[in-house]
Amino acid sequence: MDSKDFLDLAGNLIKDYHNEAAFRTSVSRSYYALHTYMSNFLSDENFELGKDERRHKKIYIYLHNCGIEEVEEAASDLDDLRNQRNRADYEMNINCQRRDAEFVFCKASEAYEVFSRYINSPELRAKLKNGILKYRRIISGQKRLNQ
Repeated sequence: MDSKDFLDLAGNLIKDYHNEAAFRTSVSRSYYALHTYMSNFLSDENFELGKDERRHKKIYIYLHNCGIEEVEEAASDLDDLRNQRNRADYEMNINCQRRDAEFVFCKASEAYEVFSRYINSPELRAKLKNGILKYRRIISGQKRLNQ
């Protein structure tokens, strides 16, 4: 399945439905579209992410430290979107309105577009992967120094 389908669904929920359940679901699917897109790239490039709740954090850390400002901003957007998703999924006492869903959808769409440019261009994809590898080498060296 293409993760973009989740983003399309999120947009359709905002457009076609006029209730809070649809808006909350749109927020959740907007986040998940970006999350799975980034996750799939990292997995395809053999970066270990794990299968538990730390997966989101690893995606964020790798991408937020890759040395490419646009991608680092997209990673920050992912982190912000996760907070919005958690709020939509778990905080039923706080209203979720159309404008909330639209904001999350737009933010996820923009980050998705930026990330797409990098992973669909062989040169930019290599630059992104090398930036993550450089970060991992730095962290690995720091861990050895601290032992």
